[in-house]
Amino acid sequence: MSHLDQHSKEVGSLHMARNAPIVLICIALTVLLACSPKSTNLSLPLQTPETFSNTSAHPLSEHWWTDFGNANMDSLVNRALQSNFNLETAWQRLRAAQALVSGESAARFPDLNVRLGGEVERPKSPGDEKLRLGITSEYEIDLWGRISSGIAAQHYRAKATHADYQTAALSLSAEVVRTYFQLTSAQNRLALFNHQIETNQKVLSLIKARFGSGQTRSVD
Repeated sequence: MSHLDQHSKEVGSLHMARNAPIVLICIALTVLLACSPKSTNLSLPLQTPETFSNTSAHPLSEHWWTDFGNANMDSLVNRALQSNFNLETAWQRLRAAQALVSGESAARFPDLNVRLGGEVERPKSPGDEKLRLGITSEYEIDLWGRISSGIAAQHYRAKATHADYQTAALSLSAEVVRTYFQLTSAQNRLALFNHQIETNQKVLSLIKARFGSGQTRSVD
């Protein structure tokens, strides 16, 4: 081998050594691009609203669960609201609070007392029979605001009791709806698992048939 050929090989080896990192980077990029998953644009099955509410001022429907359009769930919620003892207790407390408001408000009106009495003296003689009728009335002037303050206090207690009743009703209906959806989800998963078991059994039967005809191995 001549010195010129040896010099050419040494120059070529040096050139390849210098370009080796670039070649490796190109190979790595090619592998990454080939193995990277391909993304596709998917459209959601639901239509998103154009605007969203920034506040909680939107009124909540009293029968909010009816918005789901499920008659079975509506029936369950209505039965729970009508037969729940805790909710019935809250309702009776609300009625008691309203009765206290009416009782406290009666202090604004005057008290009226009527008395009727009769007397007969013996031996009976003309003019000995006596009949008495008396009517008295009392009215308290609310100079210092005692009556109005008591009525306002009972009003606030009635409002708080009404809020407690609404909270109990909302919690009960939410619990029924949540449990109903959990039950529906569990039933759907059970149906899916049963369908998967049937599919696996069909695949196993096909594999056994192929093994019986010698088309597959026992490992499969």
